[in-house]
Amino acid sequence: MNNMEEITMKLNEKKYLATDDSVVILNNEEEFTKYLEFRKENDEWINTFINNLACYGVANLPLFIPGACKDIRIEKDSYKIEVDDIDYELEANRECIGDTGLFLVIPYGNKPVAFPTRPLAYTSICQRAELSCGTMARFDERQNKLVFPIEEKAKWLTRAFQLYGDSCKALYRDGKISALLSKEYKILPCDELIEVLKSELKEVHEKLAFEDAMISHEYLIARYALNDKSIEESLRLKLNDFGSNITKLTAGVQFSTSDVGLSSVVANVYLVIDGVRVVLSGISMPHKGDSSIEKFKDKLGEFGLILQESEERIEELGNLDINDVNGVIKVVTEAYPSVFPKAATEQVLSEVRGAGTGIDVFIALNDIINRHTSNNEVSPTRYLNMAEQVYAMIKLPFDKIESGEFTFKQQK
Repeated sequence: MNNMEEITMKLNEKKYLATDDSVVILNNEEEFTKYLEFRKENDEWINTFINNLACYGVANLPLFIPGACKDIRIEKDSYKIEVDDIDYELEANRECIGDTGLFLVIPYGNKPVAFPTRPLAYTSICQRAELSCGTMARFDERQNKLVFPIEEKAKWLTRAFQLYGDSCKALYRDGKISALLSKEYKILPCDELIEVLKSELKEVHEKLAFEDAMISHEYLIARYALNDKSIEESLRLKLNDFGSNITKLTAGVQFSTSDVGLSSVVANVYLVIDGVRVVLSGISMPHKGDSSIEKFKDKLGEFGLILQESEERIEELGNLDINDVNGVIKVVTEAYPSVFPKAATEQVLSEVRGAGTGIDVFIALNDIINRHTSNNEVSPTRYLNMAEQVYAMIKLPFDKIESGEFTFKQQK
C-alpha cells in the first residue's frame, strides 16, 4: 500500500459518533468499555510544529466549484507547497466544506496532507495562530458586518503559523481534526483515567457500579454509584431530622473530561434524592503542567474528604427554614433565566407547594436542569455548564432571599 492509499484509508475510517453534533448515551458498562477501546485504537495525536502547518479554505458556495479541491498550492514565506487533491467524494471532506470549509494541512507520512476539520476545532486552530478575534470567528453576516471569506481566513492562518516555532498537538478523531492544542496540553487517555477512578474508589466503596455515560466530541461524562448504604442512609436520616421527607437517597461519583482543551479532569460527588440528581463538589485536575495519571490517582485519595464536605453543605441547607419553597424557586430562576429553561422551570413550579428547607429549594433547582436534559437533546457541554452553575447556588442564603434581606440586585 502506497502513502496516498494509507492516507485515503485513514480519512475513510469508521466513526464512533455519526455526526459532529452526535450525543451517545450508554447504560451498559460493556458498551462503555468498547467505546474506550475504540478511542484507544482509533484516535491519533499528531505532533508537529506550528510553523510547519498551513490552512486551505474551500468555500461552500451555492454552486460548488470542484476546481477548488484540485491543484492545491499554498504559499509559505518564500516558497509554495503542493498538496494532493481533496477528494470531494469522501464524506468527511464534504461535511467540512459544508461547515467552516477549513482544511488543516499537516506534514503526515513525509508529505503535506489536507485534513478536514470539524467546527469544534476552529477555535483552537485560531488560538495556535493567535488570531482569535471577531473577524476570524464570524461565519454569519450581521448588521454592518460582512463575513471574511474562508479562503482569506486560511491565508491569514497560514501566514500567522509561520511566526511560531512551538510544537503542538492535533487530535485526529472519527475522520476529522477535532482540536489543535498547545505543547502545554497534557494528553490523559480516558481509558487510563477511568481505570484509576474505579480501582481507587473500589478500595473504599467495594460495591461501586457503573450507571451511565454521555459522550460527544467535546466531553465524556461517566457516572458510578457508590452503593454505600451506611453513608447514604446516614445522610438521608440527617436531612429528615431537619424537616425533609426523603424516602430514598443514593450517592455516586460523576467523572468528566475533554480531549479538545475545554476542561479539566473532574470527579464530582453526586446524590440522587428521591429521583433527582444533585451534583456537588469534587476534585479537579487541568490538562496541563505536571498533570498525569499518577497525580489523578493521588487526588482521588481526597475523595473521602470531598464526600464529607458535600454532606456538610447539604446539612447547612437543611438548617434553612423556608415558608414558601415555590416562591424562593421563582425568585432564583427569574434571576438566572439563562440557566433555567422556561418549560422545565414551569413544570417544577407547578408541582412544588408549601413550606420546607433550603435543601428542598436546591433539589428543585437541580430537578429543573435534570428534566430539561431528559426532555431535550442536551449536549454534555451544556449539561456540565448548567450543573456547575446550579452547584454554585448552594451558597445562596435561601432564607434571606425569602425574607427580602438578600436581593440579586445587591449581589450584582
